[in-house]
Amino acid sequence: MSALMVAFVRVHDLEAYNREYLSSAHPLISKYGGKALAVSEKIKHIQGSLPEGKFVILEFPSMEQAEAYYYSAEHQALIEKGSKYFSSDSIIAENQLHKDF
Repeated sequence: MSALMVAFVRVHDLEAYNREYLSSAHPLISKYGGKALAVSEKIKHIQGSLPEGKFVILEFPSMEQAEAYYYSAEHQALIEKGSKYFSSDSIIAENQLHKDF
């Protein structure tokens, strides 16, 4: 069963974020079998409370691969390096949607 990583990302320095984080994060996401499903700054809030920021959804083949990506030494080093340029709120959820839904 696939897993979704959902994040609200607040970028404080776009140029440095792209250079120091995204340029390395994209190949690392692919290494763990992940792919981007959605990235948007145009969000229409319709109910409840949500964090601010760019909305990002990544899909991984499994919960284990999503967690392996997030907790990998490479990604943790990227987060530490990039934390000067962005902050985020994130979750990983198992995708339990059935084809018959």
